[in-house]
Amino acid sequence: MIPFLLAVMSSPTQSTIDRADLVDKIDALWPGPEEEKWMEVGWRLDLFAARQEASNKNKPIFMWMMNGHPTGCT
Repeated sequence: MIPFLLAVMSSPTQSTIDRADLVDKIDALWPGPEEEKWMEVGWRLDLFAARQEASNKNKPIFMWMMNGHPTGCT
């Protein structure tokens, strides 16, 4: 597989991309403000403290639990 990659990378017909286009493409990959609403949630890592806070404010608790690797690579 490595010789194939070297052949593709050294191809004389390979197109070039200027810096501005590359920056635009990279910036398009970052999440926008509308995609980061979950960061506005007041997440708690301490279950006991979360239970006390929920009880004091008379609000429910949303618990996110999982088993395994965070990215699903098990």
